Amino acid sequence: MKILWVSNVVLPDVGKALDIDYANAGGWMKAIIPDLAKKQNIELFVAAPYSGDKILKVYIDNVNYIVFPRDQTDRSWLQIIPDIRPNIIHLHGTEFSHGKILMDIFPNEKYVTSIQGLVSIYSYHYKAFIPHRIATRKSIRDFLKQDSIKQQSRKFMKRGLIEKEILSKTKHIIGRTNWDKACAYQINPNAAYHHCNESLRESFYNNNWDISKCEKHSIFFSQATYPIKGLHLALMALPQILKDFPDSHLYVAGDNITKNETLKQKLKISSYGKYLNELVYKLKLKEHITFLGNLCEEDMCERMMNSHVFLSASSIENSPNSLGEAMLLGVPCISSDVGGVTNMMKHNTEGYIYPADEYYMISYYVKEIFDNPDIALQFSEKAKNHAKNTHDKIKNIDELIQIYKKI
Repeated sequence: MKILWVSNVVLPDVGKALDIDYANAGGWMKAIIPDLAKKQNIELFVAAPYSGDKILKVYIDNVNYIVFPRDQTDRSWLQIIPDIRPNIIHLHGTEFSHGKILMDIFPNEKYVTSIQGLVSIYSYHYKAFIPHRIATRKSIRDFLKQDSIKQQSRKFMKRGLIEKEILSKTKHIIGRTNWDKACAYQINPNAAYHHCNESLRESFYNNNWDISKCEKHSIFFSQATYPIKGLHLALMALPQILKDFPDSHLYVAGDNITKNETLKQKLKISSYGKYLNELVYKLKLKEHITFLGNLCEEDMCERMMNSHVFLSASSIENSPNSLGEAMLLGVPCISSDVGGVTNMMKHNTEGYIYPADEYYMISYYVKEIFDNPDIALQFSEKAKNHAKNTHDKIKNIDELIQIYKKI
């Protein structure tokens, strides 16, 4: 069986092998590709767009990787599909035009679409809990790029039109939460919905959090490059935590969008980055927050294990892999009650889940974990057991192959 995966991003191993730009993203794909490629009677191809001007190919560990020019998508598919002649085309993600173009050119192929997030739904939550004046104002960078928070929300909505078209055309959808099942049904009630959980990156299966070794009163936040991730809410919660635990520290992974020291940084900062800076200054948090930059898999795993608490404060998610990775390690977790989070973690048993707009509950729950090692250890053990089941690699790969066979 020839399976063609269509990805939105170039995976790290491929980027390194071809000496092209890549993203530290797509961890769920990287996690399952080796297991799928080892299966008998499976020939796996993975295609992704890039900024170059010609199709490139590389063969790594039994997988055929293809990157194609983003601005020559139609011409690329006309070459790639007849060459591979896949039995199934598996779209990972729904909101970019290369998937829609593929379905337009080859409408009779057998498609299955995996839901990651859904930008058509996310657009409604993009400006959640952001003051109106912040959502509508523009920094110099926002003005030049026409990219204020409000405009970013509209861009999500526009990309959502592509997403809805892709989902309306596919006969098979793969999801893993009540939230994505409900959303998929609203967009395409006639599609067959298949449940299949995601596998995570290898490092998170092979390590365990230890309360005696973590940095006490430290909080880890996995990314904050756009408002949906809710860093502004975490910042608003931090002063109350500092009253009882003045040595508390918030570590934030990903690009530091608050840089504002050089002239170039001042010109490039977004309105959301300025808003974060304003909160840090107003709430006197500069000494209590560290931006870590983009972390590779191993560094992310190490930073999580060194943390006392993992926090997800998003205004919307499906099933955040960062939460799954933290649970798998056994880091005590706190998350906003959005999307499919309740399918991943049980409140008050495996972690704390709070209403997304009630940022003051972050303070309360963080202090509960800091104050009570027994609660931290209970959450650690039970969350780990739940995550091991959710992210069981053997079970997930078997379910995926069964889906392929059904299609």
